[in-house]
Amino acid sequence: MVVLLRFCDGVGFVSEALRSSTSLPCSIPQAVVLGAPERQAVGQAPLTHKPRRKIVLFVGPLTWPEKVAGVLLLLDAFATLSSTFLGWRVMVIGDGPLRKLVEDRVAELGLQDAVELTGPRQDVLSEIEAVELYAQISLQEGLPLSLLNAMAAGTPVIATRVGGMPEVIDHGRTGYLVEPTTISVADGLMTLMRDGAFRRGLGLAARAWITAELTWEKVARRHLELLSRGTA
Repeated sequence: MVVLLRFCDGVGFVSEALRSSTSLPCSIPQAVVLGAPERQAVGQAPLTHKPRRKIVLFVGPLTWPEKVAGVLLLLDAFATLSSTFLGWRVMVIGDGPLRKLVEDRVAELGLQDAVELTGPRQDVLSEIEAVELYAQISLQEGLPLSLLNAMAAGTPVIATRVGGMPEVIDHGRTGYLVEPTTISVADGLMTLMRDGAFRRGLGLAARAWITAELTWEKVARRHLELLSRGTA
């Protein structure tokens, strides 16, 4: 991969963490260009009056081991809280060869009635917009589109301090960052699940920041600026 990048006129990285992990000569124009959420997520007004469902949602393919390890971590953390927050559930949208690991963990924790594994869905944005909490708990990330979509939709987010996620989440203002441990994730979930006003504040602030800073126009302009440096 790095060899191919050396022949590019310019290289854009979705996060500073990714750029730092890739060694390229300074002669190759490069820049961090954060992604933009889908237009549909930005265009849909957040639910301010209609109650959201008490669901902790994760969206992503169950393909890469370190991503699935994050889903297992989310389940472990939720299991410590499920008897206290009886009205809450976890939903996992996605599929892949490692799905059985998730199914086995659900059974092991006795969470069959509190966790839904939906497989692939066509209405992912609708689900993101309708839940109380979006959780990007993972051990490996660049900058997930689903996270940006959740922020754009005004859905409160909790995420691990991994990859580019800390670069778009201002902890305690536009989202909630946790360390990738069971205790830290459980503490973060408990803080958010018990405080609706705090959740709503995070969601609205995230939407305001995303719609101001990560518009398609601004992201496209940053890509063009990078290309102009490469062809000058």
